Amino acid sequence: MQWVLRGGLALATALMVAGLAIALISGQHEAAAVSLASLFGPHTLADRLIALGLALLAATPLVRVIALVAIWAHERDRTFALLGLVVVAILTTAIATGHG
Repeated sequence: MQWVLRGGLALATALMVAGLAIALISGQHEAAAVSLASLFGPHTLADRLIALGLALLAATPLVRVIALVAIWAHERDRTFALLGLVVVAILTTAIATGHG
């Protein structure tokens, strides 16, 4: 399951580095706050890549818990699968009701 965390970290880092490189090459020295709702709005490509990388980095633990729930369900370990679903519900609620 470590591949989920490592893959998420690698992809998020690549997106943020690409956004930073584009910002430096284009001479953009100011960053705009980009919400998830306006990710594909009127922002620069650099800002969008950095925001997408940060969102992916934040979502990586949720993806790992979902993968663990699938494994536990496949192994018929109902206790861990149920507890994992509770954690997924809590994380999803936190993400959905968060401000930012």
